[in-house]
Amino acid sequence: MAARHFGLTDRGAVEPGLRADLVLVDGDPIADIRATRQIRRIWCGGTEHTPAGGR
Repeated sequence: MAARHFGLTDRGAVEPGLRADLVLVDGDPIADIRATRQIRRIWCGGTEHTPAGGR
């Protein structure tokens, strides 16, 4: 894993306590930018949060 190779022990996976931010959208934002409005799941700092709107 690249993070481990560079000694970055606080990243490299989506887990609580690690530096991981991730947004999962429904669709392909490269093909259709409107997919960015269809947020399904969010992780910030490795912890999952509920998207606005309670989905």
